[in-house]
Amino acid sequence: MLSKLCLTLLCLGIAACGGGGGYGGDDGGGGNTGGGTGTSPGNQAPSISGVPATTAQVDLAYIFAPSASDPEGDSLSFSINSLPVWAQFDAGTGTLTGMPSSNDLGIYDIQITVSDGTLTASLSFPITLVELGTSIPFKAMTFNVRIGANWAGREDDIYTVIEVEHAPDIVGLQEPRGGASDQQADIAAHFLASSYAFYRWDVDTGSNDPADVDFTNKNPILVNTNRFLVLDFDSEIIEVPVIDAASYDCGVVAGSPINTATRHHNWVYVEDRSTGHKYVFYNTHYISPTFEPSALCQHALQTEFLLALIARNKTVYESHKVVILCDCNVGSPETESLNFLLLENYIDDWQYFNPVNATPSAAGVDHIFSGGLWIYNSYYDSSVAGSNASDHRALIAELGFCDGTPMMCPSVSVPTVAALPADLDNPVDPDMETVFLLGGCTLCHGALVGLGGLRLGVDDWQAELINVVSSDVCTGSVRVVEGDPAASLLYLKTTGMQDCGGSMPAGLVSSTLTADAAGLIYTWIRNLETDTSTVIVTPTDADVASIFSTAGCYLCHGNNEQSAGLDLEAADWRDQLVGAAAGSAAAGGVCTGSVRVVANNAMSSLLYQKVTRTHSCGDSMPFGATLRANDAATIANWINNL
Repeated sequence: MLSKLCLTLLCLGIAACGGGGGYGGDDGGGGNTGGGTGTSPGNQAPSISGVPATTAQVDLAYIFAPSASDPEGDSLSFSINSLPVWAQFDAGTGTLTGMPSSNDLGIYDIQITVSDGTLTASLSFPITLVELGTSIPFKAMTFNVRIGANWAGREDDIYTVIEVEHAPDIVGLQEPRGGASDQQADIAAHFLASSYAFYRWDVDTGSNDPADVDFTNKNPILVNTNRFLVLDFDSEIIEVPVIDAASYDCGVVAGSPINTATRHHNWVYVEDRSTGHKYVFYNTHYISPTFEPSALCQHALQTEFLLALIARNKTVYESHKVVILCDCNVGSPETESLNFLLLENYIDDWQYFNPVNATPSAAGVDHIFSGGLWIYNSYYDSSVAGSNASDHRALIAELGFCDGTPMMCPSVSVPTVAALPADLDNPVDPDMETVFLLGGCTLCHGALVGLGGLRLGVDDWQAELINVVSSDVCTGSVRVVEGDPAASLLYLKTTGMQDCGGSMPAGLVSSTLTADAAGLIYTWIRNLETDTSTVIVTPTDADVASIFSTAGCYLCHGNNEQSAGLDLEAADWRDQLVGAAAGSAAAGGVCTGSVRVVANNAMSSLLYQKVTRTHSCGDSMPFGATLRANDAATIANWINNL
């Protein structure tokens, strides 16, 4: 765990700073729009600024306090045009407060003016008053400032983009430097007298003195305290290897970029002052394939680590939604690690925005992911290119809940998240592609990563599997044997029943597929071979044993493993079934009280229920799947003829 620093008076209360509060709603714009007026020899006009909330809600307090100053230090006074009937104004501080009611719904055009007695400056902004509970979108920005050696020439442009042009409520910055050229300290100092709190992380001693600390965590976060109350903040360095290198080897060595303090998942946990909703905003920066040959595999590591972190924080913090601000360094949403991020069911529905980068021929590499929220609008700022052609643009998205209010709900369809098919008994190739994505298999075995020579993200992935001998630590094994799941390395690895290498998927998120997903793989492999089975009317014990063997029942209930205490390869397998109670909890059984085989009554027999997926406890047999219909009918006849 890293030390946590916020250098913008967050511990003292940001409302004490200029540009204070704002409990009404989303960000505003505003700026010194009126300019100075009048003339006076040797006198300069005062300035006024701030980020007012431009949406207020009925029965919720609204407050905005601008920041104002005068070059000569003259005494200042304030005035307002179009003061709402529900509001009060303090001419000494310029603070606007009020508690609107349902009779006040509408849009108000506000202008606050500051005067030094001779010259003036004005700040104009609208306030839209809506009913209590209405979802109020907030504005998020991800911005790799990519400073390089041109900080002096780019610093003011960055502030203009954030404060004047877009005024976001949350900003994830990537790559401002610390240490000797402490650009993060410059940013903190700039926002000190604003409504933004600046969060930077010390990866060393915990000191906030830039002279003795090398701030190499380059993902600081800005929070507009008008909109959000910060409840907690923290950071995790992405350490590697995070899992068994034998099963998930990215060729990562100590000192590679992902193993330094430049790659972090930082976050702030906040409460929306306008609605009470809680969010965790993550800011992260993925390694670039340009700098590290194994970067695409390391993307998978970073994604797995992030998902595990999100899952953990969902248990730590009160119910909340998730937003990820990311320089993902990936030019396509089809890239495996991002697909997993989009589809992983730890989080709700995901949307993303992937703009064109500064380089016209390159796909966008900056992303904003939202869990369970609508992205009402998204765009990127093309006005600030910086000194280098590769400089990133600021990416902005407006997000919020869609609560059924016509004014707030966009006329777009709900995002579709991939799901396993309802029909588990007749999987087709596209169903397998969904299994690979949802299961995270393409993190290691995607179109680009292809660990062990296996690429499941390519169009002809079938040719990478069917009748292909494995080339990794399972040399000699066949990835998929047509019609024989029990002999297929793919099924064995996704169920954790392999006898070589690691399971699939590997990592922090999961170690095997779910029973339904594994069952789909089983059935897909089995169906690659034409079904030649027949129903045996009066089957013998040998007929039943043959079905157990060819169907792969021995994988869980054989000489190597006796799940729930059942060994179907043993000489007394018949006695372990007929009239026998299901395995006890001590033996790993979960169907205590059931009878494995009730003589002359197949429908009441746990064995038949398991092989036809009509059971009410535990997993089906074979694991995640069912027997072929003819084989299941043969077992029913065997039971009914006992």
